[in-house]
Amino acid sequence: MALFIHRRTRHLRQVLGAIRKYRPSRFFVFADGWQRGNGKEEQECRRARRLVEQSVKWPCQISLHFSSQNKGLKTSVEQGLAHVFRRVSEAIVLEDDCVASPAFFSFCEENLKKHRRDSMIMSISGSCFVELGVPIPGRAYLSRYPHCWGWATWARAWRRYRGAISPGALRKILDRQRFPKPEHEYWSRVAGQLAGKKMSSWAYFWLWAHWSHGGRALSPAVNLVRNIGFDSTARHTRELAKPLVVRMGNPSLAFQGSVLPIPESENLDRSVFRNHYRRMAGRRGWREKITDRLRLLLPGWTRGGG
Repeated sequence: MALFIHRRTRHLRQVLGAIRKYRPSRFFVFADGWQRGNGKEEQECRRARRLVEQSVKWPCQISLHFSSQNKGLKTSVEQGLAHVFRRVSEAIVLEDDCVASPAFFSFCEENLKKHRRDSMIMSISGSCFVELGVPIPGRAYLSRYPHCWGWATWARAWRRYRGAISPGALRKILDRQRFPKPEHEYWSRVAGQLAGKKMSSWAYFWLWAHWSHGGRALSPAVNLVRNIGFDSTARHTRELAKPLVVRMGNPSLAFQGSVLPIPESENLDRSVFRNHYRRMAGRRGWREKITDRLRLLLPGWTRGGG
């Protein structure tokens, strides 16, 4: 498995606690560097690196990659996974603010093995962002949306990743998705930000890789990963805490029932768009605001954690 870290030691301790229970036999750790001249960040980064070195006490083949410069998350992930997939054919991937349940590792292992030769399935997600009121009759579903809060993939799929795509190609790939108007407008704005380099996100380019090749992500029926990174230490997610923080669901649900075919998953993707992507953009109507209020008043009223 591969773990990407930076400077958040408090979060990393919980992440490593979950990984310690899983005890991967091969463990790649990539630590991004600190910004030059930032003494506080340097201390935090060094503490995070020491924590990894002190925490890995189970028998495993560990490969530590501690960068001497600040690359940023996009470059760190791109270069790190290129390194990983030159050496192994499949991997589970976590970042230093994503605490995985035991069921997450089992879900990934089972499906990495089961779908190794299925070129349509490009990744396995640990998150479920389907709205609570929308039923998921299967154990998992095939989604056009790969999620990066704990995931897994194969070298054969990551070879399709491109960290830069021309504006024209972005538009053509998007048009082939035949989204309803609100979703097309949203993703058109994202495409414009990617093309104009106003957004630096490997995750969106990974999503576009799925779309470009007609790929799907296998998503569980409940959240199997808890994102603990919504706080003042975050660089990308500090403003998302109120609409997205939810508690863990029942991980055993991920192993009940069958995988829904693509036609039956389209309604679930519509729900994911409403419940996740539109919220991330801050485009919430009165229904979403009421839903958020109910989540605060009724903590149990939620599908899962993440």
